[in-house]
Amino acid sequence: MMGKGEGPAIGIDLGTCYSCVGIWQNNRVEIIPNDMGNRTTPSYVAFNETHRLIGQAAKDQVAMNPTNTVFDSKRLIGKRFSDASVQHDTKMWPFKVIADPDHGRPIIVVTYKYEERYFLPEEISSMVLIKMKEIAEAYCGSKIKNAVISVPARFNHSQRQATMDAGEIAGLNVMRLINEPTAAAIAYGLDKDHGTSEKNVLIFDLGGGTLDVSLLTVEEGLFDVKATAGNTHLGGEDFDSRMVKHFIQEFKRKHNKDITGGKAFRKLWNACEKAKRALSSNTQTTIEIDSLFDGIDFYSAITRARFEELNMKLFKECLEPVEKCLTDAKMDKSDVHDVVLVGGSTRIPKVQKLLQGFFNGKELCKRINPDEAVAYGSAVQAAILNEKGNTKVNKILCLDVTPLSLGIGTSGDVMSVLIPRNTTIPSRKEKDFTTKFDQQGSMTIQVYEGEHTRNCENNLLGKFVLSGIPLVPSGVPKIFVCFDVDADGILNVFAKDKATEQRNEITITDKGRLPKEMIKKLVQKAKGYKAEDEEHNMKAEFKNALENYAYKMRNTFIDDETVSKLPAVDKKRVEEAIDQTIDWLDRNQLAEADEFEDQKSELESICNEIRAKIDQGAGGDMGEAAQEGEEPKEEFKIHQGVDSDMNGTMQGETNPKMKVKICQGSTSNGHMDVATKEDNEPKEEIKDKGLETENNIAQDKKDKKNEIEKKKVRVEKYKAEDKEHKKKIEAKDALENSAYYMRCKINDVKNALTKAEDTIEQTILWLSRNQLAESDEFVDKMNELEGICYPFISKMYQGAGGDYGK
Repeated sequence: MMGKGEGPAIGIDLGTCYSCVGIWQNNRVEIIPNDMGNRTTPSYVAFNETHRLIGQAAKDQVAMNPTNTVFDSKRLIGKRFSDASVQHDTKMWPFKVIADPDHGRPIIVVTYKYEERYFLPEEISSMVLIKMKEIAEAYCGSKIKNAVISVPARFNHSQRQATMDAGEIAGLNVMRLINEPTAAAIAYGLDKDHGTSEKNVLIFDLGGGTLDVSLLTVEEGLFDVKATAGNTHLGGEDFDSRMVKHFIQEFKRKHNKDITGGKAFRKLWNACEKAKRALSSNTQTTIEIDSLFDGIDFYSAITRARFEELNMKLFKECLEPVEKCLTDAKMDKSDVHDVVLVGGSTRIPKVQKLLQGFFNGKELCKRINPDEAVAYGSAVQAAILNEKGNTKVNKILCLDVTPLSLGIGTSGDVMSVLIPRNTTIPSRKEKDFTTKFDQQGSMTIQVYEGEHTRNCENNLLGKFVLSGIPLVPSGVPKIFVCFDVDADGILNVFAKDKATEQRNEITITDKGRLPKEMIKKLVQKAKGYKAEDEEHNMKAEFKNALENYAYKMRNTFIDDETVSKLPAVDKKRVEEAIDQTIDWLDRNQLAEADEFEDQKSELESICNEIRAKIDQGAGGDMGEAAQEGEEPKEEFKIHQGVDSDMNGTMQGETNPKMKVKICQGSTSNGHMDVATKEDNEPKEEIKDKGLETENNIAQDKKDKKNEIEKKKVRVEKYKAEDKEHKKKIEAKDALENSAYYMRCKINDVKNALTKAEDTIEQTILWLSRNQLAESDEFVDKMNELEGICYPFISKMYQGAGGDYGK
């Protein structure tokens, strides 16, 4: 792990389901929104025929592209394919996971640009980290290299090292890995002024995939972790999974079809995730999915009580790390001053209720944002390490602990612990060992991590050989072994023969890490994908610009006023150019950026030329239409005055030989007589000579009045149509609301009936197993049965007058 670096430093909460990034600026932490304005970003990466998607865009298309959309990489990182948790998860994921034949690592398989591609979990996590890095760079306006990344407190050495690899592949200098509950405690500590008093704070961090519980003592900027516990495979996704299985069974029962796996499965999963969120604020919600499977629409309802029943076992498991944490810290629950909720899954009411009940009704601390607390604390730690914080921040000191016990393997497959779990770091422990056999000249020191007694059940971190031991009987040599863990969690182990001073040592930093050569290759691979993304984004930008311009021009030239000013030839020309461009777009979605740009330039040239003619108006270039085959229209402007009797002659400005004679009065039709004649013609009466052409100026009042009346009729017609449409909408909404209301009520009946049936079956089963129970137990069971069944039966008898008939 690296220390201070140049430039700004960010804090990243790399979550199983969602990730978040923050930075210390202007004496406070800024949680940075992504390009969609959201402060958390889904930890999803998707691949398709043309490009890669990361974040919300990837999650939005998961139902349509499930096999090539990767998520939950945090549940794979640092693990072996043979691990039980990996084997369990691969059955639930739509994407393919195989074993690396050489090292046993899990490998993710997707199809990208019509080719099969292989990715390590570290690569997928690095893509999410790159996304968070880019979000921060867009906000700061500068390149970012340094970061503090959070990890679950129960992550082992291999998982932590794999996370470091992911950061390096992403082009980050990982200054430190910080335990998630410790980061949340920093957010809690900065948010509240604790004065000089010491407080015991329990951080309960339940996220999408992991549960962490830490107990800390907080006092004047000192965060002293006393104990930590948790479950790296328990979170919101496990609650989703239980609900998904419930609805899969319901669908199979109703339609005799299994929707496990594929697009239908992901559609249902997404709907269940939304339903889970809704049930945190509502007591009931519905699942509605059109054409879920084989054209079958799926509609169902679930109550909060049913959701809690499905997950009660998991909810109760959430309390086990709390008990373990208190035991390890040698504290009673009454010693805890604050219980702080962190992680989106702590919004579930039942989780809060169980936790509050465990602490004898103590009010839970919900003051900090559960989705952002870890990123907040990580950003503060980054500022401290980068020496960018203010006086208040720089006074913060975090004393963390080892999450797992550390020791060496001894004879009989027994692990001898030197540093127990929850030991404050930095820490140094020493112990003496001896040889097992006579004349034993060397000893293999094997370093293990874990809580099991047997070596084989723990995680081997490394080993080295101490040679040069005197050839004496067993038990005589004294071998001194020392374990030294620094503040970054790096373990140094050395062994020394006290008699000869012969020594050897090992630094446990690379266990679980990828080879440096492989990391270099993956860094270059990541840069290649980034270049492809940039090229695709540029193409999309030029394509969208062309598409927007083409449709904008189409709408512009459809406008009646604009079209009326265009000669037919120009109108046809611009319409053909626009249609050809749109047609080209439809046929060339994968064209290069310069091709889109060329098409736009060509269309702009034609449209700008036509628009210039329109802008010049009737007296300008529109007369050029004659060159295209149209007859020019004679136009002139009147500039000579008219006498008081409205009889006179005016001369045309554009044609001086043209005279206009205006006669007093108007015809019976209300037309004013206007006559024209050539200047060199004899001035005789127009009617007699017939040499003057009569034109009418439209001033017919009757025609105008008729037109107004017609418009009024049309307005009334439109009003009537609007009224009828509104009436239809109201009737449709009333029917729709009634249908949904009735369905909910019927579902209430079904749920009540199901609950009653389940209670009856459970009671009968209990009876068969408890024939010798006490009388009060039988009475309690009867009261429980009647309490559930009688209200339902009474409502059935009430019929239409009851609640269900309303």
